[in-house]
Amino acid sequence: GVYYSLMPVSINGNTGVITGLAVGGLPDGTVDADSLASNAVTAGKLATGVGGKILQIVSTTYSTQVSTTGTSVIDTGLNCSITPSSTSNKILVMSNQQFYFNISNVNAMYMSIYLLRGSTIIHQPSKPNGDNPYEIAGYFRNGGHWTVNYLDSPNTTSSVTYKTQGQIYKTGGSYGSAELRFQMAAGEHTGSSYMHLLEVAA
Repeated sequence: GVYYSLMPVSINGNTGVITGLAVGGLPDGTVDADSLASNAVTAGKLATGVGGKILQIVSTTYSTQVSTTGTSVIDTGLNCSITPSSTSNKILVMSNQQFYFNISNVNAMYMSIYLLRGSTIIHQPSKPNGDNPYEIAGYFRNGGHWTVNYLDSPNTTSSVTYKTQGQIYKTGGSYGSAELRFQMAAGEHTGSSYMHLLEVAA
């Protein structure tokens, strides 16, 4: 084996151990973000305080109009995928979903938007009363953006896709008719939707 002594730094060629290296003694860029993300340096060997770092950011914007007049759940078209580098890391989902809701009378019809990981709903609006589930109320015309900041724990190193869905709750008969649109191409409340996925180190 080879043993170098560069006082006070010592490199043991047999064990691969470096001793005497001061904190901050490595030049900038010696260990970069790619090295950390690929687990070249494992989380268990990182110093206290390194957790919580943003390892990668994936973003998407969607502007194609999607609409429905029925009560079935539909995809809004907004989705984004990310591949976590560790099962212990979290994903911060930052989503801004544009919507427009138009109903024909003032009877109780509602719309809802859901955030999903794959096919599983992980976040939805809380219900303001016991009669209708997960509502954003709409009377005549109601539009804007549904903004969500959700910290998720997907527990995987496989690609995971986040998306939004929406639906109308109650339509027809005495309730009248309704139309729900996302990413309106023209007219009132015109706008695109976007989603950012941030991988946060454990």
